[in-house]
Amino acid sequence: MRFLHVLGLACVTALQAFGQVPRSNVGNSAVELQIALPQQLMLPGEPIVVEVRLRNSSGRPLVFSPNDDWLDMDVFSITTRTGEGARVIQHKPVLVNEAFKLESSQAVKTRVEISQTFAVVRPGRYKLTASAAYLGAAARAVAEPVIFHITSGAKLWEREFGLGAVEGEAQPETRKYMLQRLTNDKDMRLYATVTDVGEGTIFRQVPLGRAAGNDKPQAELDRLNYLHVLHHTGPRLFTHTVVNHQGELLRREAYESLGGLRPGLKKDDEGRVTVSGAVRLQGVDDLPVLPAAPAPPVTP
Repeated sequence: MRFLHVLGLACVTALQAFGQVPRSNVGNSAVELQIALPQQLMLPGEPIVVEVRLRNSSGRPLVFSPNDDWLDMDVFSITTRTGEGARVIQHKPVLVNEAFKLESSQAVKTRVEISQTFAVVRPGRYKLTASAAYLGAAARAVAEPVIFHITSGAKLWEREFGLGAVEGEAQPETRKYMLQRLTNDKDMRLYATVTDVGEGTIFRQVPLGRAAGNDKPQAELDRLNYLHVLHHTGPRLFTHTVVNHQGELLRREAYESLGGLRPGLKKDDEGRVTVSGAVRLQGVDDLPVLPAAPAPPVTP
């Protein structure tokens, strides 16, 4: 999901509202381009979110339109410390959907997700480069490259499951759920992974949030073969998430344990899975959003 935030502006107006900017020779240092990755260590198939920042020092407004393909990126697989590496296959252009006008001395930030744009699927070390073109520029603005790593996680649990038979197919498709934990210098994160049986195709990596190092997440499949996960996220706090066979996050709920015991997942005779031994809390990142409690009546 991309978002756009212009520093110092209350809103971003569509390109059509601005008209055309006169062509002129803008120096190659008139626009500063920076890129950053909130995460430098990721699992294969995990969304790769790039933060892009532009600052306009040209002395005139600049217009950026998706139709201009103004942002260009390349990813290189680095096999040596000093080499440039091999260029990774690019499946489609890097596009920023928003059109915006950037006034002089102002800055803009946006995010671009590139996991489906480049074939970054194997563990290894990668370099991301970026450049930007703008109307009247003598040369493209070039950002400092950033380095990121794709690595394998620690597999905690796995289970195969079947999808419903598709018309015309003799056998229903079989897929696999996995729980993986990824550890970096700052924290540990838990993921639900949806793959084929041989783990050659990753359909989706689903971040489930931070994980406690000594916790053993509990996983269970319900009657629809949806994956339920209950894992420890803080003192007496647990998160219950539900993921379907496409890797879509259907539900995320916060719970607090009762009586000092670890809560668990309970499956009834009809295949429904619920959380036992805990009380539901209202979390800031609930899915779907839990309705707020009604305000108490005002006493006259």
